[in-house]
Amino acid sequence: KNGQVNVGSNNDPDNELSVDGSANVTGNVGIGTSSPQSNLHVSGTNDEEWIDIRSGQNDTSGIRLRERLTSEYGVNLFFDGDGNRFIMDGVDNSGTYYDNPFTFTRNDGNVGINTVSPSYQLEVDGDAAKPSGSSWTVTSDARLKKNVSSYKDGLSDIMKIDPVNFQYNKQSGFDAEEKHVGVIAQELKEVAPYMVGTYEKDGEEYYSMNNSAMTYMLINAVQQLEQKNQEQQQVNKQLRAQNKKLKQEISRIKEALQKEGVNLN
Repeated sequence: KNGQVNVGSNNDPDNELSVDGSANVTGNVGIGTSSPQSNLHVSGTNDEEWIDIRSGQNDTSGIRLRERLTSEYGVNLFFDGDGNRFIMDGVDNSGTYYDNPFTFTRNDGNVGINTVSPSYQLEVDGDAAKPSGSSWTVTSDARLKKNVSSYKDGLSDIMKIDPVNFQYNKQSGFDAEEKHVGVIAQELKEVAPYMVGTYEKDGEEYYSMNNSAMTYMLINAVQQLEQKNQEQQQVNKQLRAQNKKLKQEISRIKEALQKEGVNLN
């Protein structure tokens, strides 16, 4: 009708080609091109072209990529309408999702790896690697800094920090089996409140920790220990000199007494 085609329905077509149900096509399909180069080839003449996939309700829409016709192995890329999240998740041969999603949250731009509810711009639930082995590079040019002042926290503060072994509980949403070494944020807050922050998750406020300052606290602690060591070495040097002087004085006294005929044995 009017140059429009409807397949699988007697209703008037809404588009140039409307398919109600499934369509099985052998060969390549082209949209906007008469010479498709792939199974599905979409081409346009404008600067911006879109493939629009929508769900019927406020639910999930996406794309499934599978290994082959007889396998469920693959990847799902979908938008979770309820959570405003774009998620990429692996699928095994039984159709079960692997528990290692990649998530982008639409509302705040947060990215999560192995978590579907990232609270930071980048949140990784688990480990991460920097294969070169070097530390992360940060801007440190004096020309780009202001309000510079000496950082004094050191040995006395380090001595108040209590490292612990722990595991996350199920409420955290992290791996509850893996063992970790760290500190308790509430305890660290009493020593170095500037290392402790807060974030909100599922309507609840939790403590977080940024321990980047810990490196410089340790540097100060080492410098303070070195200063104490130098002071102790100076005291020891003075004591050795005094001891040597006393020995010399005792030796002179012994010689004088022996000259007077005093038997010191």
